[in-house]
Amino acid sequence: MSQSRKTLGVVLLLFVFAITACSAASLARKRGDRFYENDQYAKAQAQYEEVIKLEGDSFDVLYSLGNCAQNQNNYALACTSFEKARDRKPEFPDTYEKLGICYGKLGEKDKALTAWETLIKLDAKQIRAHVEVADLLFEKSQYDAAALHYKAYLDAKPDEKAVLASYGATLISLKRYADAYAVLKHAVELDPQFVVARHNLGVALLGLGRNEDAQREFIVVTETSPSFAEGWIHLAAAYCRTGEALKAIEALGRARERGFNDWKRIESDPDFVSIQAHERFLELKGGAKETVAPTAPPVSQTPNQP
Repeated sequence: MSQSRKTLGVVLLLFVFAITACSAASLARKRGDRFYENDQYAKAQAQYEEVIKLEGDSFDVLYSLGNCAQNQNNYALACTSFEKARDRKPEFPDTYEKLGICYGKLGEKDKALTAWETLIKLDAKQIRAHVEVADLLFEKSQYDAAALHYKAYLDAKPDEKAVLASYGATLISLKRYADAYAVLKHAVELDPQFVVARHNLGVALLGLGRNEDAQREFIVVTETSPSFAEGWIHLAAAYCRTGEALKAIEALGRARERGFNDWKRIESDPDFVSIQAHERFLELKGGAKETVAPTAPPVSQTPNQP
């Protein structure tokens, strides 16, 4: 057999192998898509992995593999797949949304933040990304930046009560009490039973020196969600400001019944100076357990339910 015939034979053989692999990969992809549509994510994942073995990874297969992993709560594999997909098509916005979600599930907040911020750069109309970025910045105490993103979200959805409550908490952290009051008042008007918004509204009123108005808000909070210790603590602070020492101590007692025991916080808070030498307060403090229970921050985004 001549050298040219041998070469032609090898080429034909490679061509047959390529056609066969291509056909097998196409079938595996179709099977994967069918399994995925029927919520059979493990089977779909196996098929997409087979496609990668046969013809290498492409954006579409990596993205599909990431979706399978995400739907099985395998967020580490999902992130790896979405990262590879992003490298192949860096301008595709949905990949960054997936990365933001999955890195968030893994607790890798810096990576989640980067993904959400990149999504906003690619498409500023992705309003979910604004609130995700705002929440992450709030946790980092970067309140100015967080406030801008909450506002961007609310410009598109002005009646989203949970975001209004978070935006109000951010404004309180910036000591912008009048702005916080307006935002939180709107949230409470939307849902009078929304404990977090009403609680934060009370905190904003304290910041404005409207102590009796704050009392009324905290009374509603404690009636609506009596297990929410922070509501009792702020009610006690409001009573201290209006000179009602016994009511303040009673409210602190209710907070203690609900797990509050951080007396160093009370002693360091100027609102409670007027009651710290009171006999009833000393009895309350002396009867507390020595262990310190965790408490919510002065403003919060998630309520303790009754």
